[in-house]
Amino acid sequence: MKSYLPFLFVLILFVGCTKDAEKKVNVSNNNFDVELLFEHDGCKMYRFYDGKHIYYSDCTGKTSYNTGGKNNVYVETETYGSVD
Repeated sequence: MKSYLPFLFVLILFVGCTKDAEKKVNVSNNNFDVELLFEHDGCKMYRFYDGKHIYYSDCTGKTSYNTGGKNNVYVETETYGSVD
């Protein structure tokens, strides 16, 4: 029983760290759902699932994300002008 306690503790810790999205975002591609997680100081954090969770942000025209995993890559793009 004692050997299962650390595993059980870690499992409960990870399950308790997930947060539901504030709302679903409509996108033109119906293959996945984009969720708005939160907004702070005009920056919006989104998440979608494409085989793994992808997180990205939109802060006044700048979008960046980390691919995660073993070969983590940081990608940043900048948009000029209105995107609406």
